[in-house]
Amino acid sequence: MVTKLYRINAYHPDNWLINDVENVNEDNINVVKSLAKENSKGVIARVFDDTSYQKFVRVGFKLVRTTYFAQLLSENQGAVSDVFNVAQLDDNQQQQLLQKLKQYYENVHQINPASPNINYRRLTFDDSSFDEQHSIVRVDNHHITAAILVFEDGQNYEIGWTFGDNNKILLALWQSFQSIFPEKSLISGEFDDTDRQAMAVYQEFDWHETMPCQLTMLWH
Repeated sequence: MVTKLYRINAYHPDNWLINDVENVNEDNINVVKSLAKENSKGVIARVFDDTSYQKFVRVGFKLVRTTYFAQLLSENQGAVSDVFNVAQLDDNQQQQLLQKLKQYYENVHQINPASPNINYRRLTFDDSSFDEQHSIVRVDNHHITAAILVFEDGQNYEIGWTFGDNNKILLALWQSFQSIFPEKSLISGEFDDTDRQAMAVYQEFDWHETMPCQLTMLWH
């Protein structure tokens, strides 16, 4: 069935996602493209190898984003003032954080636009893996100016999102962030080259890649 060749991403409804990118053939890709065009949709393929990359190039897809997967060993970098963990935020501050997350998320996903209906509280505070103790924000004059949002699975810490009013404030928060973990804790993250602030964090610290880059390719 044609519907097995793609899936719909409710968070990014403008584009369909190709399934099984390594094995799907060019004829079936073209079938999905035709159907997507009839529905005023684009098509996205996320690939990890050059063979798949070249296949999608041949059928008209263009590279729009490269994602790096990496880990960092935490180091004691010293504390920074005006830093709070998310568990300390009151209701108004939580709402402010969610609004800044929404603005950040929409800004870095302009190529594949985010749905205006995303429930950001469900993605954070209502998620059982959201780590409110290790997720931290910087607050200046009652305003949140930077954030690092963490999800935890056992002893594994993964960065969900990190953003700030500017790179200097964000990188300062990251210096403090490493100090709240036991020495040499492993912190994982994904870094899109379309996200300038995430890439600043990736370039500033001693991250080690854990898997091949993901290439996001778009046809529309």
